[in-house]
Amino acid sequence: MAYTKIESINALKTLAADRTVDCFIALNGNCRSSKDIHYDTECEVFTVYNHIDGSEQVLTEAELGTESNILEAVTKGALYKH
Repeated sequence: MAYTKIESINALKTLAADRTVDCFIALNGNCRSSKDIHYDTECEVFTVYNHIDGSEQVLTEAELGTESNILEAVTKGALYKH
């Protein structure tokens, strides 16, 4: 199965604009952190569903770097779309 690397937050916004995208963060040891990400273009917030614990977060773009590991994953080239 081919995966698409998400290269920037703007690319993530485009992919997840008003729809949910099945994503994962590639971790060490061939592990992954699966997430469903939706971007609400009207409210300018991301809704992130974390599969590992069933939690859901509603985050601004700035909070992607402080309340989640998504910004770090994008920066390191580790965020992918299924």
